[in-house]
Amino acid sequence: MKKETLLYDKHADGKVQCHTCAHECVISPGKFGFCETRTNVGGICYTLIYGALSAEAIDPVEKKPMFHFYPGHPIYSISSVGCSFKCLNCQNFHLSQVKGMKDEPVFDGADGMTMRLHYKSPEDLIKSVEESKCKLLAFTYNEPMIWLEYIIDVGKIARKKDIKIVLVTNGYTTRKALDLMLPYVDGANVDIKAFDAEFHKKVCKVPDFKPVLDCIKVLHDNGKEVEITNLLIPTMNDAPAMIRKLCEWCMKELGPDVPLHFSAYHPDYKLDVPSTPPETLVEARGIAQEIGLRNVYVGNAYLPGSEDTICPKCKATVVARQGFSITSIKLDAKNNCSACGYPISIVGEAKKSSFRFF
Repeated sequence: MKKETLLYDKHADGKVQCHTCAHECVISPGKFGFCETRTNVGGICYTLIYGALSAEAIDPVEKKPMFHFYPGHPIYSISSVGCSFKCLNCQNFHLSQVKGMKDEPVFDGADGMTMRLHYKSPEDLIKSVEESKCKLLAFTYNEPMIWLEYIIDVGKIARKKDIKIVLVTNGYTTRKALDLMLPYVDGANVDIKAFDAEFHKKVCKVPDFKPVLDCIKVLHDNGKEVEITNLLIPTMNDAPAMIRKLCEWCMKELGPDVPLHFSAYHPDYKLDVPSTPPETLVEARGIAQEIGLRNVYVGNAYLPGSEDTICPKCKATVVARQGFSITSIKLDAKNNCSACGYPISIVGEAKKSSFRFF
């Protein structure tokens, strides 16, 4: 559905400047912004993806990955299309790397196929979430920050229904957009692709990653549950010095309890680099723990124990995970360690689950 955007300026020459993401594109009449979902029609900036869904699914919240936000709960997950990055290694490129075709939600997919999305009003979406018995809702699979207007309208209804909202995002947004979303967002997993501007220029096609760090800080400082993911690509962003910089920033700006997920890369889309070896993930986790981060996890690889949550004080396993399932919980009703009483930085009730995803 086409809808006028919330954040843009009109220029005298008929161009518009969008302020939804950190590109802040200046868009000529009939053209599209970097994300390919915002366009200039007659001097008005429109989003073409308001309520336009490409996928709906019920996932384990651990798949996002969110390990410290209602562990073991199912999360209703939706996506649209488009992205503010053009990552060469994108695993969801069929959704993120589309091209706008005209001023309606019809897109040219990365595989050359035309994509037509289905519309779901905020009211109908929340009704579907309620019918699923989920109490969590994720905007995921493609970049949610460019879905600003829809997130806000869905969030207003979700708040009344006590449905929690999670964003799985690259964090490349503006403070204006973030301020509009903050009242309706409860948690986010934010990708830090690399602690390096040159990597972002080469692989993600954006000039810098400072807006990502700024976004994380704003979310964290406003009391949102924030978890960080760093996908490690051999020879490109897996140097120990780069990993150390990322971990030191997390420790300094977010504190020792921020969950950090090191994820294994596998070749996809336009990047053909060998998969991440397990020893790289083990080394990265060791660096993070050495710096003082307490909740460091490994994803996309099977390393026994690397997804468990450990009590920082007595070292008991308080949440044991296998795949996306939770096999054991040793927490009291206030999320304190059952063995020693130490408060664990988990939001919401944790429960056992048996999702069969690996």
